[in-house]
Amino acid sequence: MSSRLRNILGLIVGLIIAFGTIMLIEGLGHQIFPPSEEILAAQGKLSKLDPQDREGRKEAMDAMQQAMADYLESAPFGAVEIILLAWLLAALFGSFVATTLTASHKLRYGLSIGGAVLLMTILNFVMIPYHPIWVILLVVLLIPLFAWLGAKASLFFFPSTKSAS
Repeated sequence: MSSRLRNILGLIVGLIIAFGTIMLIEGLGHQIFPPSEEILAAQGKLSKLDPQDREGRKEAMDAMQQAMADYLESAPFGAVEIILLAWLLAALFGSFVATTLTASHKLRYGLSIGGAVLLMTILNFVMIPYHPIWVILLVVLLIPLFAWLGAKASLFFFPSTKSAS
């Protein structure tokens, strides 16, 4: 397999692992800390709307955002911690896998997974702007660190696959 193809596949698999980790941990978090009735009602209304009904979708999205804001203001501390844990472990695991599978520039590919997780997390903050400020600060500081740790752990555990970064 060419190194270019291996790098692309390593990056894709790393992204799948990262976002799969987020979905798994956040799904478990929703089992432990279920969403409020208002969020569930807004989701139900949104899912039943005609995709062409722009006004109805806007109203439903506004209701969803308000329900999320209300929930985040009173959410148990553990509910927010699980979301933070999901994002951090996504950067760690995705970076580890991408670094392990790529053929060259391993550290760059591993860190790019962290960049993708950070970008998606920031987009989440923009779409749902009611997260506590301490979560936003920790995410911005810790996701790059966890991505770097994942990449370095891969290089440590698989030194025979180490190449110039």
